[in-house]
Amino acid sequence: MQAPSPTAINSSLPVATASAVCTLLGHRVHHTRIDEEFRTRCVRCDAPILGGNESASRVAHTLSCFLGWHHYVPVARRAAHNEYVCERCGHPLLFAVARDPYSSDSKFKKKVNYGCGLFGHRVHVVRTETDMTEYACRCGHSFVKRQSDLTVIRHPLACVLMGHLVSINEIRGGWAEYLCLRCGHPFCFRLANNELIRKTSISATV
Repeated sequence: MQAPSPTAINSSLPVATASAVCTLLGHRVHHTRIDEEFRTRCVRCDAPILGGNESASRVAHTLSCFLGWHHYVPVARRAAHNEYVCERCGHPLLFAVARDPYSSDSKFKKKVNYGCGLFGHRVHVVRTETDMTEYACRCGHSFVKRQSDLTVIRHPLACVLMGHLVSINEIRGGWAEYLCLRCGHPFCFRLANNELIRKTSISATV
């Protein structure tokens, strides 16, 4: 009698199958929190992802959010914009304070704006720092790009089909922000505890 195949943590798939799916589609994030050693695990195949160094991780689209609803919570107010993050997949939103339809909500659900995804996001500048410019669309979708004069941003086909290739960008408040190296799509994941913030701040000043 054969022993059952090992199963990845938080996944109903055997490890080999889960790894193959992640290789094809990207790793799965869901309710992800970044631990103090940056050893976050893929919830499908258990591989280490979202490292704190310059390595990049390919993350898959969270279909329950993309085809269903994002679940947003408020994070901060900066550069005259309110910032929100989906607690399930890390997708952020930025709305100008004067035009924010969710400013009075402690949490809310929102569908993806498929029209912007198909025809391109019409963006305005949120802030410019060093050699990077942060943009936001009227639908709330944000991007961080090296180009400083963009008015429309489209997702490249590689990101649509294969997920996003992300690496750490900055620690902001209680959140770690990652950026897609191809399209500039940010993702934010909650830090597991304040000790990570302290360690990151110390390492940044050394």
